[in-house]
Amino acid sequence: LRPDAVFANGDEARLLGIEAPLLDAITFVKHGSEPAVVYVPGRNPVIVPALRLDHGGDTTAAGDAFAAGVLTCPAWATDPVTACAAGHRAATDLLRSRT
Repeated sequence: LRPDAVFANGDEARLLGIEAPLLDAITFVKHGSEPAVVYVPGRNPVIVPALRLDHGGDTTAAGDAFAAGVLTCPAWATDPVTACAAGHRAATDLLRSRT
């Protein structure tokens, strides 16, 4: 496999031992409401803060919304940190729409 991007949640990252880009791809490790970590080949990891919600609730599809937000950001491949922030916004928008 030669993916351009890999997405993992915290549990998946621990299981796979992700502490660097996986398969030489830009790797996004999300941690729910906690900051995500972006691993880019040849660079130091970057922690990207999540957006806060005032309530808890059903988080079904939040990870999918995050990935969609990242990949629909026009510069995701050249500016993955900005794309990660867009992913956080997309997931937060989805969760806020349920209130």
